[in-house]
Amino acid sequence: ELKWEILPRSTDIDPNDHHLFRSLQNFLNGKKKRKKIDSISRRSERLSSKDETFLARGINNLPER
Repeated sequence: ELKWEILPRSTDIDPNDHHLFRSLQNFLNGKKKRKKIDSISRRSERLSSKDETFLARGINNLPER
């Protein structure tokens, strides 16, 4: 006996189509990563466009610990 664990599979997906869904999931994961990187880039651009007084005012308004 090989002692392999048999994993459950969805009965509504043909085993031959599994690679299509995996490919689609990888594609969507890539889109999410690009979207997150774009969001970070936009925030960085927005912060770099602010002048020093804006940033200093924000730091000075932080509550004391």
